[in-house]
Amino acid sequence: MVASDMLSESARLKIARARKVPQNISEPDFENIGELLFRQARCYDTKPYLVYYDVAGTRTEFAFKDFFTLVSQCANVMREHGIRRGDRIATISHNHSDTVIQYFAAWLMGACVVPVSLSEDDHRIQFILQNSLAKLAFLRNDYADRIRPILRSVPTVERVIHCSEEFEESLSIASPLYSSAEAVRLEDEALIVYTSGTTGNPKGVVLTQHNVLAVAKGITEWQGM
Repeated sequence: MVASDMLSESARLKIARARKVPQNISEPDFENIGELLFRQARCYDTKPYLVYYDVAGTRTEFAFKDFFTLVSQCANVMREHGIRRGDRIATISHNHSDTVIQYFAAWLMGACVVPVSLSEDDHRIQFILQNSLAKLAFLRNDYADRIRPILRSVPTVERVIHCSEEFEESLSIASPLYSSAEAVRLEDEALIVYTSGTTGNPKGVVLTQHNVLAVAKGITEWQGM
């Protein structure tokens, strides 16, 4: 991170231009991603929200209301592990329904998700975890043998939640209702996506809740949904 008073005037102008929302992108209709999910759950209730197929081809379907319940439970699990609004959490996983739940749970509570690509080498994964200052990592058991030594070298990662058995058990006993006195804002960080260049360390690109909602709305409008 670079202090703002150390930036040149040219760099400040570039940052301001990058943060400005283009006029052709409409503003989000919600105060935050959690509000969007809550409203959709109330509106669509038992209609299918997410369908997941595992490697064996087993199909799992999540209704809107059930998905929102799992997200709320996951947010409560993260809160029990010390995560608060503004904190960053890493997901070390392949595409999985659990990962989608973890993303939305973080956004519900105003935390930021740092996806970790397993295609990166160990040095880059260590750099991403350390540079992002992630406090908690969700780790699928499939990759535990490889990732555990890396996590031990990153002291900023204070907690590790192993998926899937541990994660499923923690969800089952967590409260299905999540509430917080802290208001989640559109300016809150939602994602830090690290680019994988051919030279040097990965570079983190920060997306806010506003960015994520604006892109989602733009895609919906483009598809005419």
